[in-house]
Amino acid sequence: MDINAFNQREMQLQLREKLIDIEEKRRFGVADSDAREAGRELRERILAGNYAQS
Repeated sequence: MDINAFNQREMQLQLREKLIDIEEKRRFGVADSDAREAGRELRERILAGNYAQS
């Protein structure tokens, strides 16, 4: 596996961990953001190159 593939895999694993965390929080009733807000934040992070921040 080359370094780019490795880095991509690591980012995917980090995202998976975050999604699991979000699902657990939903099950316990933690407030969630709406889709528009989440989309706006995602676009901002993509444009800034900050994919793995919470």
